[in-house]
Amino acid sequence: MESRAQWRGWLAEHASTSPGVWVVTWKRSSGRPVLAYEDLVQEALCFGWVDGQARAVDAERTSLLVTPRRPGSGWARTNEERVARLQAAGLAAALDADPAARAAWDGFPPSARKQLIAWVTTAKRPETRARRVNETAARAARGERANQ
Repeated sequence: MESRAQWRGWLAEHASTSPGVWVVTWKRSSGRPVLAYEDLVQEALCFGWVDGQARAVDAERTSLLVTPRRPGSGWARTNEERVARLQAAGLAAALDADPAARAAWDGFPPSARKQLIAWVTTAKRPETRARRVNETAARAARGERANQ
């Protein structure tokens, strides 16, 4: 893989049917286009996949095993943090789309914002998270707090 877009395209086409894949990327020293580890993992998490074992392929390439996350398996702390940042970015975009929602959100006490972010990020299914993001933004636009 040479780009984040190429990796996302592969995931969009194969994530629902593939048992996993060894993703081969160029090392920075190769002078070739590099798919950064963080970009690779963030895209994988968007599709419910996680990174695993890493291996050297040769002097210029590495590979990383990326597989669908098993239902009920625990989250690595680093992946929990990545997912929270990605989901918070989705919530931020929804709030920024409506100035009234952003103003109300900024006026909520920090404890209420933390509770709402936790409510959004603990949803297990992407469609549930999306619904919670939309509900949070819509209710904030009316000056209300979702999940209360």
